Amino acid sequence: MLATNSNNKDVMDKHEANDSDTPCPYSARLLQSLSLPAQSVSQYLPPPQHPLKSLAESGLMFLAGNKKQPHYAPCQIPASAHCAIELLHTLQPLTESVDGARLLAERAALLRLSTQTQQSANGSCYLFKTRDDWIALNLARDDDWQLLPALLHEEKPITTIGELQNALRSCDATELLQQGSLLGLPIAIARTDDNKVASWFSIVAEGATTNTIFTRQPKVLDLSSLWAGPLCSHLLQLGGAEVIKLESTQRPDAARFHSTEGGRNFFALLNRNKQQQEFDLKTGEGIEQLTALIDQADIVIEGSRPRALQQLGIDATQIIEQQAGKLWISITGYGRDAKNAQRVAFGDDAAIAAGIFNIIDNKPAFIGDAIADPLTGIHAALAARALWPQGKSRLVDINLHNVCRWCLQFPDQTSETIDFKNTTEITQDRHQQWQLTCGSNQWHIQLPQERTKNKKAPSAQTTSRLKAGQ
Repeated sequence: MLATNSNNKDVMDKHEANDSDTPCPYSARLLQSLSLPAQSVSQYLPPPQHPLKSLAESGLMFLAGNKKQPHYAPCQIPASAHCAIELLHTLQPLTESVDGARLLAERAALLRLSTQTQQSANGSCYLFKTRDDWIALNLARDDDWQLLPALLHEEKPITTIGELQNALRSCDATELLQQGSLLGLPIAIARTDDNKVASWFSIVAEGATTNTIFTRQPKVLDLSSLWAGPLCSHLLQLGGAEVIKLESTQRPDAARFHSTEGGRNFFALLNRNKQQQEFDLKTGEGIEQLTALIDQADIVIEGSRPRALQQLGIDATQIIEQQAGKLWISITGYGRDAKNAQRVAFGDDAAIAAGIFNIIDNKPAFIGDAIADPLTGIHAALAARALWPQGKSRLVDINLHNVCRWCLQFPDQTSETIDFKNTTEITQDRHQQWQLTCGSNQWHIQLPQERTKNKKAPSAQTTSRLKAGQ
């Protein structure tokens, strides 16, 4: 049995044990990091999948910076996502087939995105040459443009990418990073980092352990927006969890109002089958309703900087210390510690900071579409599903940067025995389909794919407001 969940034996009984007691190396690392018994879990995992197969089928090779043909990308990333979803499904079977590697490019499929080299696939993040390095700067929000004069210590506004590009060429990358972080800009330096992270998550606060034996599915309150957090709660919902998505009337989830039909369909896909609620969090009544929902939830998911909830009088650390058995999943860009708590990050710039980029024509190039977001969302769902049944209240810090760094450290053949230049080849067959070949193995290189035809999520404005006490 796993942790204190009496359902886990039943879950295991639903799976046929595989022939090997040894999971893939990444699954073994995940099991160890989550304090799960490898022997009792690994026998129910499917046989390990070749990491190059995960890469070829992920859709990432068409989003890897080469506009002419598919290009290599670190296969640790899709392989890690694949293993994490397989482990999640082993802990709690999902109601529909989900491939972790393909989730990474799912939004790109719905939005019909393509690789842009020094501009992210979604168009909001750019790679700029500075005096001494390259930086990634995400300009997804109107406020980001308004902050550019302060970043550059200039008075006149910057109105075009060309103007910004010219201005940055004479700037020092480290000084830009420091100033940009203080201003709340999503900014990163494109450098590879050999320093290893100790884990992909950290426990920053703990409370009491409940004596309850969990024979039911968790109640999940999702306070997050955009991609990582909603994907986390979506995967938990596919595993049977009851999920409430809460939005502020003043600041609803921006993904709901995406300018394209594909973007709105992506929002619908991630948020279907969730109860939709909205409160006015500028009123005492709204804050009381929010507090009541937090008290009732088994798992809380949020993706804001710590001060956002603190300004409403909600202290995650205090809640964890006072309520036994509650799990709080905090998704941030770089962590909740004093040094990084106020740093802002989105999926593309966080991935660049972690070292996920290609070098093409001696320039860095983006890989994937905001890839740190889905990678983190997958791992956050796994953490929630594995840790909640253990019964101990915990505040769990999962940040985009460390998840990416951890996955790049995948220690098996992805980085140690696969020599891309000498043992793999990208070719076209007689049908003009791209193939990835390694020795006697060959895989069709796939475009980003939609998972399913999705239904529209109910509107937060028209969904009946459930009373917080019900």
